[in-house]
Amino acid sequence: MQRLKSMSVSAWLIACLAIAMSLYHIWVILAGPPEAVLFRGTHLLFALALTFLIFCGPKGEGQKPGWLDYAWAVLGAAPILYLFLNYDYLVNRIYYVDDLTTPDIVFGCLLIVVVLEATR
Repeated sequence: MQRLKSMSVSAWLIACLAIAMSLYHIWVILAGPPEAVLFRGTHLLFALALTFLIFCGPKGEGQKPGWLDYAWAVLGAAPILYLFLNYDYLVNRIYYVDDLTTPDIVFGCLLIVVVLEATR
Protein backbone atom coordinates (compact mmCIF):
# COMPACT_ATOMS: atom_id res chain seq x y z
CA MET A 1 0.00 0.00 0.00
CA GLN A 2 2.88 2.33 0.79
CA ARG A 3 4.24 1.84 -2.72
CA LEU A 4 0.96 3.02 -4.26
CA LYS A 5 1.04 6.20 -2.18
CA SER A 6 4.59 6.97 -3.27
CA MET A 7 3.87 6.74 -7.03
CA SER A 8 4.27 9.99 -8.92
CA VAL A 9 1.66 11.45 -11.26
CA SER A 10 3.68 10.36 -14.29
CA ALA A 11 3.89 6.81 -12.93
CA TRP A 12 0.11 6.76 -12.47
CA LEU A 13 -0.36 8.07 -16.01
CA ILE A 14 1.95 5.40 -17.44
CA ALA A 15 0.21 2.67 -15.45
CA CYS A 16 -3.25 3.84 -16.55
CA LEU A 17 -2.18 4.01 -20.21
CA ALA A 18 -0.64 0.54 -20.05
CA ILE A 19 -3.76 -0.91 -18.41
CA ALA A 20 -6.00 0.84 -20.95
CA MET A 21 -3.91 -0.54 -23.82
CA SER A 22 -4.11 -4.04 -22.35
CA LEU A 23 -7.87 -3.81 -21.86
CA TYR A 24 -8.33 -2.49 -25.39
CA HIS A 25 -6.44 -5.43 -26.88
CA ILE A 26 -8.35 -7.91 -24.71
CA TRP A 27 -11.60 -6.30 -25.88
CA VAL A 28 -10.46 -6.63 -29.50
CA ILE A 29 -9.79 -10.34 -28.95
CA LEU A 30 -13.22 -10.88 -27.40
CA ALA A 31 -15.36 -8.62 -29.61
CA GLY A 32 -13.48 -8.86 -32.86
CA PRO A 33 -11.24 -6.27 -34.42
CA PRO A 34 -12.52 -2.95 -35.73
CA GLU A 35 -11.52 -1.69 -39.17
CA ALA A 36 -7.82 -2.33 -39.70
CA VAL A 37 -6.92 1.34 -40.09
CA LEU A 38 -8.65 2.27 -36.82
CA PHE A 39 -7.13 -0.68 -34.98
CA ARG A 40 -3.62 0.16 -36.15
CA GLY A 41 -4.14 3.82 -35.31
CA THR A 42 -5.33 3.04 -31.79
CA HIS A 43 -2.46 0.65 -31.20
CA LEU A 44 0.05 3.22 -32.46
CA LEU A 45 -1.53 5.92 -30.28
CA PHE A 46 -1.05 3.83 -27.14
CA ALA A 47 2.42 2.67 -28.17
CA LEU A 48 3.74 6.16 -28.95
CA ALA A 49 2.37 7.64 -25.74
CA LEU A 50 3.91 4.86 -23.64
CA THR A 51 7.20 5.05 -25.51
CA PHE A 52 7.65 8.76 -24.88
CA LEU A 53 6.55 8.53 -21.24
CA ILE A 54 8.63 5.48 -20.31
CA PHE A 55 11.81 6.12 -22.30
CA CYS A 56 12.33 9.78 -21.48
CA GLY A 57 14.47 12.10 -23.60
CA PRO A 58 18.19 12.20 -22.88
CA LYS A 59 17.88 10.89 -19.32
CA GLY A 60 16.98 7.34 -20.31
CA GLU A 61 14.79 4.70 -18.72
CA GLY A 62 13.68 5.09 -15.13
CA GLN A 63 13.49 8.88 -15.07
CA LYS A 64 10.40 11.04 -14.89
CA PRO A 65 9.17 12.36 -18.24
CA GLY A 66 9.80 16.04 -18.89
CA TRP A 67 7.76 18.57 -20.80
CA LEU A 68 9.42 17.56 -24.07
CA ASP A 69 8.35 13.94 -23.61
CA TYR A 70 4.76 15.04 -23.04
CA ALA A 71 5.00 17.28 -26.12
CA TRP A 72 6.19 14.36 -28.26
CA ALA A 73 3.32 12.23 -26.94
CA VAL A 74 0.81 14.94 -27.88
CA LEU A 75 2.44 15.41 -31.29
CA GLY A 76 2.13 11.66 -31.81
CA ALA A 77 -1.55 11.76 -30.91
CA ALA A 78 -2.41 14.56 -33.35
CA PRO A 79 -2.06 12.56 -36.62
CA ILE A 80 -3.94 9.62 -35.11
CA LEU A 81 -6.80 11.89 -34.04
CA TYR A 82 -6.79 13.35 -37.56
CA LEU A 83 -7.15 9.81 -38.87
CA PHE A 84 -10.10 9.11 -36.55
CA LEU A 85 -11.87 12.37 -37.43
CA ASN A 86 -11.35 12.01 -41.19
CA TYR A 87 -11.64 8.24 -41.47
CA ASP A 88 -14.35 8.18 -44.16
CA TYR A 89 -12.51 10.66 -46.36
CA LEU A 90 -9.17 8.86 -46.02
CA VAL A 91 -10.59 5.40 -46.68
CA ASN A 92 -12.77 6.43 -49.63
CA ARG A 93 -10.16 8.64 -51.28
CA ILE A 94 -9.19 7.40 -54.73
CA TYR A 95 -5.41 7.05 -54.80
CA TYR A 96 -3.62 8.83 -57.65
CA VAL A 97 -6.89 10.59 -58.62
CA ASP A 98 -7.79 12.66 -55.55
CA ASP A 99 -5.06 15.08 -54.60
CA LEU A 100 -3.66 14.98 -51.10
CA THR A 101 -4.82 17.91 -49.02
CA THR A 102 -2.41 20.03 -47.04
CA PRO A 103 -3.49 18.48 -43.70
CA ASP A 104 -2.94 15.00 -45.17
CA ILE A 105 0.65 15.89 -46.01
CA VAL A 106 1.32 17.75 -42.75
CA PHE A 107 -0.06 15.03 -40.48
CA GLY A 108 1.59 12.29 -42.54
CA CYS A 109 5.00 13.96 -42.27
CA LEU A 110 4.43 14.67 -38.58
CA LEU A 111 3.64 11.02 -37.91
CA ILE A 112 6.79 9.89 -39.73
CA VAL A 113 8.93 12.29 -37.67
CA VAL A 114 7.28 11.22 -34.40
CA VAL A 115 7.74 7.51 -35.13
CA LEU A 116 11.38 8.09 -36.07
CA GLU A 117 11.91 10.02 -32.83
CA ALA A 118 10.23 7.26 -30.82
CA THR A 119 12.50 4.62 -32.32
CA ARG A 120 15.65 6.65 -31.84
